[in-house]
Amino acid sequence: MSKLACTCGKIISDVSDSLPYKASFLPDVNCNPFFDWVIDETQSFVTAAVNGSVDEWLLQKGYGQGYVDLKLSHGSIIHDHIHTKYLSLSRDIFECKECGRVLVELSTKNQFTAYTPDSGSYNRVLDGEPPVDAEDL
Repeated sequence: MSKLACTCGKIISDVSDSLPYKASFLPDVNCNPFFDWVIDETQSFVTAAVNGSVDEWLLQKGYGQGYVDLKLSHGSIIHDHIHTKYLSLSRDIFECKECGRVLVELSTKNQFTAYTPDSGSYNRVLDGEPPVDAEDL
C-alpha cells in the first residue's frame, strides 16, 4: 500500500520507512505462537548452520535457489525469515495528521477501519521515541 484515504479526505502516504504516523502491531493472540515459532526456527537454523546444511534448510523452508545463491550471512537469513513471518501476522496502523483518526488494518490485509479520538485532533500516538539502536534493546 502506498496511499490510504482517511474518512476526512486526507491522503495518508506510506512511501518510506520510519513514518511518525505509522506503526505495526502483533495481535495478542499471535504473540506467544510467534515467539514460540521464533525459538523453534532459530534452533532449527542454528542446527543447520552447525551441520553445514544451511542451503538445504533454506530450500526445505521454501526459499528458491536464487535466494540460496545469494550466500547471505546467517544474521541476514534469520532476519529475513523472522521478518517475513512477522509481516504475515502483523497489521498496520496509521494516524491521520489532519483529523487524528487512527486507521487500523483489519485481518483482511489492505482493508482498514477508522477510530476517532476524543480530541478530534492529531495526537501523535504512533510517534515513538527517537530511533532505537539494536544495542539499546
